[in-house]
Amino acid sequence: MDKKIDRCRCSKVHFVHCADIHIGTDRFGEGVTERDFTDSFNHVVEFAIQQKVDFFLIAGDLFNKSRITPLHLSDAEEGLGILKRHGIPVIAIEGNHDNSPSYIERESWLSYLSTKQYLKLLKIRFNGQIPILKPWDDVDSIGAYVDINGIRIYGAGYLGATTGRRLELIKPYIEKDRFNIFILHSGLTGVLPEFGGATKEEIEVVKDVIDYMALGHIHQRYVLENWIFNPGSLENWRIEEAGYKEKGFFHVVIDPITGRIEPHFYQSKRRETHLKTILLPNFNAPKQATEYILNEIESWEIGKSSIIQLTLIGYVQFSPFVIEIEEIKDILYKRFSPIMVNVVNKLNESLPGVSSSRDKGSISREQIEKEEIKRIIQERGKFPGFEEQITEIVLRVKKMALAKEDNETILDVIHSFVP
Repeated sequence: MDKKIDRCRCSKVHFVHCADIHIGTDRFGEGVTERDFTDSFNHVVEFAIQQKVDFFLIAGDLFNKSRITPLHLSDAEEGLGILKRHGIPVIAIEGNHDNSPSYIERESWLSYLSTKQYLKLLKIRFNGQIPILKPWDDVDSIGAYVDINGIRIYGAGYLGATTGRRLELIKPYIEKDRFNIFILHSGLTGVLPEFGGATKEEIEVVKDVIDYMALGHIHQRYVLENWIFNPGSLENWRIEEAGYKEKGFFHVVIDPITGRIEPHFYQSKRRETHLKTILLPNFNAPKQATEYILNEIESWEIGKSSIIQLTLIGYVQFSPFVIEIEEIKDILYKRFSPIMVNVVNKLNESLPGVSSSRDKGSISREQIEKEEIKRIIQERGKFPGFEEQITEIVLRVKKMALAKEDNETILDVIHSFVP
């Protein structure tokens, strides 16, 4: 690779690439861990300042929702403002969470931050089948690309199902004989089973004109062929993501003469999170099960102010819904002083042919409804590993609709569950 970057520069070009910050995420509906996402972002900001990087990339989903609170906006302005005061330009695109869930054309809060010069929001707009690739305009705060230290940075945002076709249309308008970065918010099919997205072949359409493909959307780090880079989310957007091996940000160094890419990955600052599973033997009485669970907990080593999610699995000879979940949670709070505890009861679910219908006489109507919804979702097989979350959102949306909440609020709730 021998593309001109800036022959007059003696030093290397440094930048940070992060994505999926999700400021404003409320994982438990009580606001107790919202600040985690801002703290994680500020940690990356501090790193960028210490390293004196030339620019800072955000590959979508700065916010968790298109409709944010004043506090969430203030949190974003705080971190971005620090970068601005240190002379580090922030180049960003919108992710699917930043945009309106109703898909009505309107400006996002990133547009506002762009007009206030906290960041440069890049967008490639289309006139029919023709992409409009205009350079960044500081006056109008709009543009499809920006040049920094001889590097050209393009930004396309979230293109959804049209990603492959739109990349084909954009390619002829990209200047080849220079070092090009392309920021895109898109999943990649096959990386994680719960995430779809563009295929590798669709992304590779622009490989001969793009030197660094800066992706966001998938919440786990991955690198393909040293030109497709996805850092993962900074915090665990869903508690289950604590099982992902790596997530964080890239500090990338580019040689100004050869264009050689040196990516350095760093794990982000995240709240300590423990995913625990207890397999219960075939007990006949709830008391036996509870005592067994409490005995298992005694051997755990968990730090204070952490998040604990305990999943109960196995088959028992009684209705699993009579297990004293609140008692178990109380024990966990007293023993480990976590900030949040979540107990997921999956007893009698994992064995084929086993039905809890015999117990339905002692179960509430709400629990029966939840069981049936989850069964339907499992049968359709479209959300492997996320049946519990999808069930919860169906029930939550139903409750909101019965309460006659406005459509926009309901759409925001649905949108917040979309990876």
